[in-house]
Amino acid sequence: MEAGIRDAAANRDLAVVRVVGVVAVETIEAWLLAMLGECGTEGLADLKPILERRGYGTCEAKVRLVRERGLDDIPADAAFLRLWLERVRAALVGRS
Repeated sequence: MEAGIRDAAANRDLAVVRVVGVVAVETIEAWLLAMLGECGTEGLADLKPILERRGYGTCEAKVRLVRERGLDDIPADAAFLRLWLERVRAALVGRS
């Protein structure tokens, strides 16, 4: 996937296309827990029950979490989430 992203970025025929992604080794639940300040979440498994216990078991609650917490205070060890956010921000620079 990383090679594909690099190839797409270097391809002049795709100059208007922005590719954003990272290798999916983590789950959205890991990223949500990272947004709650938990460290080491990208290496954990079966995180849905943890989110449910913390009141974020529904889609609506997860959306609320993202809206309330924002994306600026992510733990340093959430490497894939940080990489994904960096790529999204770079792809959106200059767009409105």
